[in-house]
Amino acid sequence: LDFDEDNKIVYCSMTLTTQFCPMGESIKSGVVNALQNIFKEDTIEVQLTFDPPWNAEMISEEGKIFLNR
Repeated sequence: LDFDEDNKIVYCSMTLTTQFCPMGESIKSGVVNALQNIFKEDTIEVQLTFDPPWNAEMISEEGKIFLNR
């Protein structure tokens, strides 16, 4: 997340497991909605990035515990 406090914009850079994820737009919309609930007065801008490509090594320890890995 990055914040432009002067212009009231929240920038979110995120990735998906693949560029071709069939749920990509739904996930992106969910992120926008979640951020909008917190930052009610701000504009939310979500940018998808695939550099570096996602891999399972990127899962946090907390995420691995949650996924029972």
